[in-house]
Amino acid sequence: MKILYRYIFWRLWGPFLFGLLGTTLIIALDPMQKAMDFLFKNKIDGAVVFEWFLCSLPKDMLFIFPTASLLAGLLVYNTFSRNSELVAMFAGGVSFFSTLRPTLLFSLIVFLIVLAVQDLVIPPALKRRGEIFTEHIKRAQKPTYRRNVVLRISKDRLLCIGKIELNTKTLKDLVIYEPEGRMISALSASLNESGGWGLRNLWVSTWKEALVDGVSRVNDSREMMEYELDLTSRDMERYEKKKPAEVGYVELLDLIRYHESRGVISTVPLWVDFYSKTAFPFAIFIFTLLGAALGQASPRGGGFLGFGISLTLSFFYFIIMGFCAPMGKNEILSPFLAGWTQNLVFLGLTLWVIFRAHNR
Repeated sequence: MKILYRYIFWRLWGPFLFGLLGTTLIIALDPMQKAMDFLFKNKIDGAVVFEWFLCSLPKDMLFIFPTASLLAGLLVYNTFSRNSELVAMFAGGVSFFSTLRPTLLFSLIVFLIVLAVQDLVIPPALKRRGEIFTEHIKRAQKPTYRRNVVLRISKDRLLCIGKIELNTKTLKDLVIYEPEGRMISALSASLNESGGWGLRNLWVSTWKEALVDGVSRVNDSREMMEYELDLTSRDMERYEKKKPAEVGYVELLDLIRYHESRGVISTVPLWVDFYSKTAFPFAIFIFTLLGAALGQASPRGGGFLGFGISLTLSFFYFIIMGFCAPMGKNEILSPFLAGWTQNLVFLGLTLWVIFRAHNR
């Protein structure tokens, strides 16, 4: 039995690598064309262009893994069925479900590869691609500021910042809303070595009379005031705009928890991105089993037909993903369903095809 399992397991890798590399060559045409434009029209150094091209590939390659897994299962088990190898296995006492066991080990290995690519390869690659484009192609300086940031700095205090200078750790045009009708507006604030903040050119306003320095006033202007903002330099850097593919699982979850603790920005879109990101690697198991079941249920067909079926099913998978994600971010669907609907639909399809192949 172990020999049979090893035989099936190793047979899966050939079609998988063929589908992965073959489709990569197709999707690489677009970044390759852009790279050639950078090289000849923009007169960018060849080594820089080549590095930009390499950093562009991992993100697009990621979406090929489910398609290649489906193709592997479909072609291998279709070949077994056409060559009567499955008949020989069943005659030898091997059950239908036993023939699918090697696909689980195969799927697990590909699943781990996808996790590593998604979490360890793509984020730094996209970061480096952005740096190359900004510094060498666009020839612009990297933004060193954030605009229009809103934070809840405590349970009952709200901070609105017009501009954050990341290099100098300086806040510009900030407004602090405090309880009991007090508002503090300042032209600038800087972080002290002790971790506190120094507000400059500020104006303290109240919506009712309050004691300020022992004098009853409605408005009070000051040149300088020490204030505890509960804001660190790391907090300011969290507002760098990144796409979900540009961060790992831990960083994305950490960002969600941070915004939930601040309680200002809705974390629903971030949760949708998190569930979509975690759902994608599990598609490997579903697609591989679906391909194996389809190969047994439909013995007719060859490589071209299998490739076409793989692309068609993958297309519908990504169509569902593309529809559900915006619905989740607009709170029409729950974040979990927005991220996992495509997997649940294809899981149901896979179970139905397996049931049909088993009773064929």
